[in-house]
Amino acid sequence: MEDYYGNQESKIWLIGDSPPEAHKEKLRFPLDPRHPAVHNIWTPVLGKINEHLFSQGLRLNEASLYIRNALNDGNIGSDAAADLLKEKIFGANPTILITFGETAYNITYKAVYGVSETLKRPTSRSLGEIFCANIEEFNVNKTNILPLLHVSVCRRHFLEAQAYFLSKTLDEYMKYECQDDYFAYVGEKIVAILNDEYFYKAHNTLLRYPI
Repeated sequence: MEDYYGNQESKIWLIGDSPPEAHKEKLRFPLDPRHPAVHNIWTPVLGKINEHLFSQGLRLNEASLYIRNALNDGNIGSDAAADLLKEKIFGANPTILITFGETAYNITYKAVYGVSETLKRPTSRSLGEIFCANIEEFNVNKTNILPLLHVSVCRRHFLEAQAYFLSKTLDEYMKYECQDDYFAYVGEKIVAILNDEYFYKAHNTLLRYPI
């Protein structure tokens, strides 16, 4: 498996956890569409993003994204992985780092800020709180981390994880209408950033007219 996919100069990065051990020799790059993980954690979010953008005659240009894992080598620790990622980030100065799960967020956070952060349990609630705060404090002139879930679909407690991310109990979440789910929520928040006047003017190559 290659360490990355796409142009490192992109202003939007997707940062996964680590290569799937059982399949990494067969896959081409991180979040390879032939592996089901990407369709559990990112494809539904992208669909919601493009659902909003399409009404404006636009869609997110996937080919313009840079994709990598936080931990490419299972033989190194998280501190070493953060140091390697730091070199990449500060060399390219991306605006948005979308991370998937606790490990990817922690390594990325240390790479950007130089210190570790301990997430409160349940981590899905903490990631949701951080996501919301970072959306509110988004600054087009700096690197912004937007943590998403890695257990949004593919594990046993996926509904609990989605509920906690939205700061809801499971009972409250199950009463929601379909359009108010986790994927709709994060997609709408990310679209608000992409529609930000300053971000769009600076990086409009990330958006293109649908074919």
